[in-house]
Amino acid sequence: MKTYVIIVSQKFPKKHPRFGEQTNFVQSIKEKSKIHTVRLNVALWKERIRQVCLLNKLQCQNT
Repeated sequence: MKTYVIIVSQKFPKKHPRFGEQTNFVQSIKEKSKIHTVRLNVALWKERIRQVCLLNKLQCQNT
């Protein structure tokens, strides 16, 4: 089984309007209320999502 690590920010960055505030991303992901993230390396993550969907026989959108 493969494991993929997604690093998320604990606080909003300097250029964000909510700079310094807690993001609560980890909690939101666990609660499944946050279902998307912004990734700079789209091609890499698109391929990983495709692999996960194939391995788990899932229907995934935009893969």
